[in-house]
Amino acid sequence: MMHDELRERLFKFSSEMALDLAALNLQRGRDHGLPGYNEWRKFCGLSQPRNLKELAAVMNSTVMAEKLLSLYKTPDNIDVWLGGVAEPFVHGGRVGPLHACLISTQFQKIRQGDRLWWENPGVFTEAQRASLRETSLARIICDNTNITEIPQLPFQYRPRGSGYKNCRDIPAFDLAPWKDGAEGQTAVTTTPRVPQAPLETPTGRVAFSVRLGNNFPKGDKPIAFKEVIYNGQNSYNRRTGYFTCKIPGVYEFSFYASVNLNDASLDLYHNQKLILHSFTTKQQGFIVASGNVYVKLNKKDRVYLVARSGHNGLTKDSIFSGHLLFTE
Repeated sequence: MMHDELRERLFKFSSEMALDLAALNLQRGRDHGLPGYNEWRKFCGLSQPRNLKELAAVMNSTVMAEKLLSLYKTPDNIDVWLGGVAEPFVHGGRVGPLHACLISTQFQKIRQGDRLWWENPGVFTEAQRASLRETSLARIICDNTNITEIPQLPFQYRPRGSGYKNCRDIPAFDLAPWKDGAEGQTAVTTTPRVPQAPLETPTGRVAFSVRLGNNFPKGDKPIAFKEVIYNGQNSYNRRTGYFTCKIPGVYEFSFYASVNLNDASLDLYHNQKLILHSFTTKQQGFIVASGNVYVKLNKKDRVYLVARSGHNGLTKDSIFSGHLLFTE
């Protein structure tokens, strides 16, 4: 009934020791005190064979029924796992009626008991659920990769060409129900929530993101990132390399730099005090120095990056960014 790879070679040890998956599963059932075969057949609304003739009809094999009764004497004693795998497959499935019932029931209970399951009340609006029902894994793969063709059902094999569909022909995911003011958004949830204190939000907005560009910084000096990705509040000075705090609060800073030298590192400073040393890795011949930190700043505090060695090896795509998280 089971391949030798599962019976004799389930795990590989340095010394000779056979592990039998069937034996393990039988013992697990006994360890947990699971009821016998007929009890589970009754649970699933299936017939409960009482003799050789009835068991042979269920198994669609007199030989199988005889072997089981020679071991267990009565169908009531058959281990549920063994009885289940001995049954012939249901139409279109890979398990018999008993296991089909148990597996589907278990998945159904897990899904219905999960308050965050997307079909349960209080998770999405009806319009959002309708949009989710219309999308497909094929569409998600198309949207997140560079492929242009895919089987309509990606988990099912299809021949290249006739079995594939162009991503342009697969309906796009409709995000309209998630827009502010969309129908039904005010009634997203009906489940009780734990009362929470009002969230504190920044009284102002502060953020910057800059790229090094064609600049060769000096060692042990603040690095001046020349190319602006975003610097709407002019909080970062491209000439001096300083971020100067205008709104006191808790900020997040991050940096990512690639260096084409073997020895390089970056340090993040707050008012001449080292607060973060870069984490470095080697990737495709470059040293990658990166870091991320939260820090509380007062008005006029300064934050800046310094290259300790290999400063002239910083590539132009090195990034430094930061933003205000909240005020206190």
